[in-house]
Amino acid sequence: MTGIRDTVMWGDPSNPYLLSSYFQFRGEPSLRRPAHLELGMPSTYVNLFSSLTTGGLFGDTTQEIVGPGYSPLRLNEDYASLGVNLSKQLSRHSVKFGWDFQRTRVDGTESINIFDVLLATVPDFDQYGLVNSGIHITFTQGGLTPEQNRIRLRNAYNGVFFQDDWKVRKNLSLNLGFRWDYDSEFPNKSNISPRLGVSWSLNAKTVLNASWGVFYDHFRIGVARDIPIFGGAGVSVFQDISFPRLFYGDPSVAPLLGGLCLSPNLTDAQISLAESTCADIPGQQLYGIDHLNYVVAPGHAPLSPNTIVTHDNVASLTGYAPQQFVDAASAAVDQPPGFFYWGTCGEFVHGLPGGPFLPSADRG
Repeated sequence: MTGIRDTVMWGDPSNPYLLSSYFQFRGEPSLRRPAHLELGMPSTYVNLFSSLTTGGLFGDTTQEIVGPGYSPLRLNEDYASLGVNLSKQLSRHSVKFGWDFQRTRVDGTESINIFDVLLATVPDFDQYGLVNSGIHITFTQGGLTPEQNRIRLRNAYNGVFFQDDWKVRKNLSLNLGFRWDYDSEFPNKSNISPRLGVSWSLNAKTVLNASWGVFYDHFRIGVARDIPIFGGAGVSVFQDISFPRLFYGDPSVAPLLGGLCLSPNLTDAQISLAESTCADIPGQQLYGIDHLNYVVAPGHAPLSPNTIVTHDNVASLTGYAPQQFVDAASAAVDQPPGFFYWGTCGEFVHGLPGGPFLPSADRG
């Protein structure tokens, strides 16, 4: 922070005019980052199952939260302020009026808040770890794209004021004044703030003070930071379910929330042979654990069981481009394009409807 202030006096030396002016610049870079980044960005609610066929929604072995749950918040704030005021003592009146100006410039990246629920068996967790075991249901609050997560705030503030300290009597003073405030991002030209103060000296030891006024708040980044029309981030709330190894390793009934009826341990051939059906949603197609492993380009070999599929490796694994694969996978479960898509970290996901998916103990 740097600044300069100057006061000029002229007129009668015993009662001069006082002209004061100032300029100030303040730069305020800031970064809020989570601790223990080695645990990954999401706050993961780990639910471990004893087997693939427990038939529950949450783990029957372990339930524990790990990870910080949010990405860094970076802000670079610059404030340039200047102003001038003139004061003069006129008989019993001490009069002052002036003008203040502040230019606000804030650039940064909004933090992304993520709550992830991992549903996996203990053996899968031991073998594939936090990221690729089981399935993940992720609740995300943030911009859908990096551009929507960008913060770019601009504001110009002007304030004009007048005040009069009037010594009505030897033991009675009035403070009269008004102020006009204007922010370019909140262009209300009627923000006039009157005020009145009274000071009454009863005796040498006792003074009574009373005051009244109207005040308007100024532009604040905490208000505008996530309002796109002001240059803030376009924050959305969404949730999805990801399948790191496609339909392998799912020990829960969670995919039913998105309309998918999946067998936890049977292949398509075994389902067909046993004539198994979806017990939870009558009439719904039951898909085997290897159902999406056959979504490959013509002439390409099916995927091996438990193959980890991501945006970066899907072309080499299947012969399909990333978008071709998710569209073909959507068609494979009788859904339109867009049913499956790639998540922000390149994971294979399907969007979940409705509100946040949270353990019952965490529901607000």
